[in-house]
Amino acid sequence: MKKSNSVWIPMYRMTRNLCFIMLIGIVLLSCNKDSDDPLPGENRINLRVGAELYNDLETKRLNGKGAEENADFTIVGIERSGTLLRVDVSYGGGCQNHYFDVVWDGIVQEIFPCKTGLIISHRKDNNDFGCNRVITDTLEIDLAELFGKDNSEALTCSIEVYSMLNETPDPDIICCHN
Repeated sequence: MKKSNSVWIPMYRMTRNLCFIMLIGIVLLSCNKDSDDPLPGENRINLRVGAELYNDLETKRLNGKGAEENADFTIVGIERSGTLLRVDVSYGGGCQNHYFDVVWDGIVQEIFPCKTGLIISHRKDNNDFGCNRVITDTLEIDLAELFGKDNSEALTCSIEVYSMLNETPDPDIICCHN
C-alpha cells in the first residue's frame, strides 16, 4: 500500500512551525534584562570596606604583585561633585565584561585637611575574542554608600586614589576635599 504525501506534508509544516515557535520562546526567555550580569563591555563596580583587605592589596601593590591579578588600566582623571566621585579610566579589551573593585580601609587620617585612600583594582572576563579596543570610561563611586551617609568627616576629606598597578607610595591621583 502506498503512503499518501498529503498527510505527511501538513505534519511536516506543523512540526517545523512548532520548532520555530519554541526557538523564538527560548531566545526571548534567555534575554532577561533583569540579570545582575553586565552586558559585554559593561562595567561593574564593587565597593568594599575593610582594613585587612586594603592592607593586603596595599602590600601586593607596593611589592609589584598587583599586575598578577589585575587587568591593565590607567587612571586618567578625577572629579568630585558632592558625594559622587567620578574616576576616569582607560583600558583595553572593550568587548569583555570589566569589573572594578574600589576598596577603602575605613580609616580617615585626621590632619588638615583630612585625607583617606582608595585602591582600585580591575578584572575582566577571560573570553578575549581578539577585541583590542581602547576604552575611556568613567567610574561613578557613591562616597556616601562607600563611607556611610553619617560619616561626614570622610565625606569631606581629600581622597588619594591608587591603582593596583601603581608600585610607588605616591597615589595615581588626588581629589581635593569637599
